[in-house]
Amino acid sequence: MLAMLTRFREQLPDKTMPLVVALLPHAIHDMDGYRQWLIGLLKKGIPPSVSFMIVDHIGAYYFDGVMKKYPDNTKSLSVELDLDGAISKIAKSGNSNAPVAKLNECILEMGKAVQQNNVARVDEWGEKALFITQRSGLKSLFATAHIVYAGMLFNFKQFEKIDGLLTKGLRLATQGLNKEGDACRPLLIQFHGYIAASSQLQKNACCSSRI
Repeated sequence: MLAMLTRFREQLPDKTMPLVVALLPHAIHDMDGYRQWLIGLLKKGIPPSVSFMIVDHIGAYYFDGVMKKYPDNTKSLSVELDLDGAISKIAKSGNSNAPVAKLNECILEMGKAVQQNNVARVDEWGEKALFITQRSGLKSLFATAHIVYAGMLFNFKQFEKIDGLLTKGLRLATQGLNKEGDACRPLLIQFHGYIAASSQLQKNACCSSRI
């Protein structure tokens, strides 16, 4: 996993931008297992260019023991803050003009639009993401915009547009294998998973309509 993240980090257009992996579990039933997984990563040695942002439960402080055990590799932020705003600032850190930063901004805005059940807003930021990443010249980034946009549209069951985005994105990821293999290979797996999910959801919808 760490090797994969390191390779992904190396593919970013801005070589100075750190990769921050935000872990925001809505429901973790095995907190001890989650904590041991984190300790395992720390034992292996997380690359300096990769960081993990983990949200703890207020009042429970499951990860205090981890921070005491690894004081040189961990930091704690325990203040009242706007979590969505904090994540937004992290996503937009680095060179604000870099395609990756602009894509992150589009993803954040699409996420907000989904929460507001505003499909027109999702389309607005989705098209912007496609335009920005196409101009970057990176097949992997352009393909990523397609799969993220399609993923957002699952909330609105717009399968015709979803399938179009997934088909084109898969083609882009396949074309990028020669020059951007490390970044494109994980995308291929994701695209096939999304395509299968779309097919299954449409099949279920069709069966439900016949009942």
